[in-house]
Amino acid sequence: MGQENRFVRTGRYDRWMRLRRLAWLVPLFALLRVWQEYHTYFIEDFVRAPNPIVGLLAVVITLVVMVFIYSFVPFLLWWLVCTLLMSRMRREATFDPTYDLTYYRDTLKGLTAVQVSMLADLRIEPREDAAATILALERRGIVSTEDEQVRVVDYSRLKGLSPSDRLLVQLATSGTLGATTYEQWAKLAEQEAIDGVHLKKIGEKQEAKDAGCLGLLYGCRTGCLLYSVTAVLGGLFIFTIGKDFMEVADTATNDLELINAMVENPMLLVAMLVLLILSASFMVAFLFPLIDAIRGLVENGDASRYLRRTPLGEREAECVFGIRNYLRDFTKLSEADRHALMLWDDFLVYAVALGQNPQVVNELMLVWKRQG
Repeated sequence: MGQENRFVRTGRYDRWMRLRRLAWLVPLFALLRVWQEYHTYFIEDFVRAPNPIVGLLAVVITLVVMVFIYSFVPFLLWWLVCTLLMSRMRREATFDPTYDLTYYRDTLKGLTAVQVSMLADLRIEPREDAAATILALERRGIVSTEDEQVRVVDYSRLKGLSPSDRLLVQLATSGTLGATTYEQWAKLAEQEAIDGVHLKKIGEKQEAKDAGCLGLLYGCRTGCLLYSVTAVLGGLFIFTIGKDFMEVADTATNDLELINAMVENPMLLVAMLVLLILSASFMVAFLFPLIDAIRGLVENGDASRYLRRTPLGEREAECVFGIRNYLRDFTKLSEADRHALMLWDDFLVYAVALGQNPQVVNELMLVWKRQG
């Protein structure tokens, strides 16, 4: 029963994600609708075309334009509503400790304290996350915070730590962990978290090597480079072949007349194809960053954050919020001190990383201050 129950509970996010993917059915239904209504005219124009290839291209391009016009708004609304409901469900994630607690712990077992923290709010809190990391290392028996100081108890295991963990241990044990060095450690720890498979940067030039030419064109966070290129191409298009096309498009009373005009004048077909390419580029350059900003607002209340969760991170985030809500609502970990680590094990680490126990953070900050 417990095995069955955990998959029912942790599969909710997957079901909503699949439902959001079904938004792609909207363009399909729009295509079927347009074809059902106009297929007779499309076939007639295709047959009458002096060149079958020109006739086919004219019909296909017109179909794409009409499907985009009819489906874009419903598709966007479907996607945004599903994203809003997914975000709300994840933040209110709950589970039955009797059946699900072990599964949730196992899901988060391979994550560092920094990754757990960043999956929750897509940012690093240097003091909280540093304190949680020290606690995690103490739980593993690598360091100790007894006797009001941080000291290494197992030097042989230091080499196996990540660079950020080794730096944090060095700063904490040498008494140099302070306002300036917090940021130095946080920058390294954040990058290590992003280099994993749980988080990703959006619209950053650093991604160009992994994202191909699109990543290179995407440039800054708002896609300004690609937007500028699109604007230049659009201007050239208007003053060249686009001018004639727009005049014909204005005089056409319906899409069928436009198809006839393209069949009779292949240059208009070329103009239409260029227009589609420019429109697609404009969407990538302007609408996609806008949609991503809306997504950031819906999910995190902040569109300025440059991190997003990967699909794996999205699933893990549900467990992160579930653990956070469990610790907040059903335990007294907010009152526990760092000496209760043996009692609470990794739950105390999660409580500190997820902002549920500022007391331990303050205690460790005093230890570091005395040690310095």
